[in-house]
Order: sequence, then C-alpha cells, then structure tokens
Amino acid sequence: MRPVTGPLEYDLDLGCRLRFGITKFTHTQEQLKNLVGADLEAYRKARQIESALEEKNRCWRLPYKDEVRFHIDAVPSIPEDDAIKASLKEAMIKTGSVKALAESVTSLAGAITDKRSLHFEWISHQWRISNSEGFALWFESRMKLAMLVLEQHALMAKAAKVDDLPARKWKSPVQEAIQILKRRRDVMFQDAPDSAPISATITTLAALSYRGEPDAASALERILTDMHLYVRQTIPRVPNPVNPAEDFADKWYDPTCARPRHKGRI
Repeated sequence: MRPVTGPLEYDLDLGCRLRFGITKFTHTQEQLKNLVGADLEAYRKARQIESALEEKNRCWRLPYKDEVRFHIDAVPSIPEDDAIKASLKEAMIKTGSVKALAESVTSLAGAITDKRSLHFEWISHQWRISNSEGFALWFESRMKLAMLVLEQHALMAKAAKVDDLPARKWKSPVQEAIQILKRRRDVMFQDAPDSAPISATITTLAALSYRGEPDAASALERILTDMHLYVRQTIPRVPNPVNPAEDFADKWYDPTCARPRHKGRI
C-alpha cells in the first residue's frame, strides 16, 4: 500500500530461519543475528548496493534506492522448541481454535533475535517467540469463511477444489476491509505515527469479527459493528491468536509508548 505522506518507500518483511546447526544451546541471539548480518552484508557488497546495512532491534534493514524505493527487514530466527510448540498448541485450543488448525499453526513457530532481551548476549532458552507463517495460516482460515467467494475464484482459476486455490491468488472481502481500515489509520495518525494502532491489532480484530460476508462493504460493516467485542478488559487486551500470551495491544498500557491515543480508535 502506498504511504500516505512522506517519501514513497515500501517495506518488505523477510523471515530468515536457519533450520540446522543452530539451537538455543549452541548459539546466543547475538551470534545468530551476526551470522545473518554477515551474509546480508556480503550480499549488499556483491550487488553493489550503496546504502549501508542497518541494525534494528529484531532485524537487519537493507535499503534499496532505485526506481521503486523500498527496504527489506530480515528477521533472523530458528525453529522453536517442541515443548514450547506444545504449550502454544494447548493455549490456542483453550482459546477456541480447533485442534487440527492449532497443530498446523504451532508447528511453524520460531524463536527470533531481539537486542532488547536481557538474554541477547548469553546462551539461554528465553528467546522471543514469533510465528508469522502460523499467523498467515490462521488468517487464511478466517478468509475461507467466504466459501461462496472462494468457490467462484476456484472456478475461474480452474482449480479442482477450493483447497487447491492458493490464498495469494485471490483477495477476500476481509482483506479488502482491512486495507480500508489501515488506510484510515494512516490518515488519522499521520501527524502522530507512534500513537497509531499496529497492523497486527487491526488485522486480528477484523479477522475475528468477519463472518463470511461476500463483499468488502458488508464485511466492513460487520467488522466495525463487532470488533470491539474482541477487545478484552483484562490483559492481554488483544491476544495474538497464534500465541495467546502475547498482547498486540501492549501499547495501550505501556507508559514508555508515546501517548497511546489509539485505544478505542481503531
């Protein structure tokens, strides 16, 4: 989506998961991050990219400057421990997810680096959990509530059945509604971007509110009517559906965040 204000620059989030040879007991978060950073730096030099590699709290940022300005945020990670995956599955089931979906989602969980962690420089089992692939799978399950729309797309794509149609090849009404909500967020908070609700909060509340409406207008009406029902009065206020202990709305009660004006204004 094009930025509302400022220079036209897009961002691409990239997960860089090392699946073999590195565990929480052989490497620190810092060592993993430096390994990935060294590879990205070698890539930058080989491609003669002038912009310097930037280190962020969780990722490395590689800026590109060409006819389309964009940057890549690469987050280093390793597969999460089986015990943690099992606990995540139990938590998802307790919060209403069906067992098959919970198993599929949590099998994709990973452990990521974070410079703000107290254990960043030390061998430790306490890494931050991340599961962007699992979240995408969960969101796809919400998209498929629009079965009539999905079947029409499958027919046009000459797919044998709905499950054969990749989600990336079609846009559901809930996706269109979320794009509208994010654009409204960007416009409303363009003078105070630090106070804007994060995309994960908007996406989660919209997906939970969606009931399979066949078009963007009716989906948006449903979401605007019901999304407040999924904001809890106790912490976590907006739980991550694939890691219910994580709160997507932690800005609402974090005193270090700049004026959390976004509560109730999604």
